[in-house]
Amino acid sequence: DHVRFSPLQCDLAADLCTELKIPVDRESLSSAVLIEEEGRRISTNSGSILRLFYHMGFPFSVLAPLLLAIPLFIRDFGYQIFARNRGAIWTTVKRVTGLGDTLLIDCRDRIVGLETVKELPPSWGFETKKDL
Repeated sequence: DHVRFSPLQCDLAADLCTELKIPVDRESLSSAVLIEEEGRRISTNSGSILRLFYHMGFPFSVLAPLLLAIPLFIRDFGYQIFARNRGAIWTTVKRVTGLGDTLLIDCRDRIVGLETVKELPPSWGFETKKDL
């Protein structure tokens, strides 16, 4: 419960990235940024996802150092392919596994900065189960 998230499309995330001089592409939705230890450690793209593994416990915490040992250009190349195709990948995973839509309403307290977004897109998963 010590990790908080903010979509890069929110003013809070954009302002924080600007303040810390972190270049992000807010429009393409293909960037991921992890800011740890009050801005002392900044990771982007594949590094940000893999560093989150440390916070997720076993088995992810064991995989993190192994995957971080892969050269950055290879990891980020794979990350960009995934980021460009994540919608199609997730649709296929849902179809094959029978999983439903991801609902983030129960995690709302861990997501900051949404108050500056005029209308939350349905794809962000904040509808209540009753709204669907």
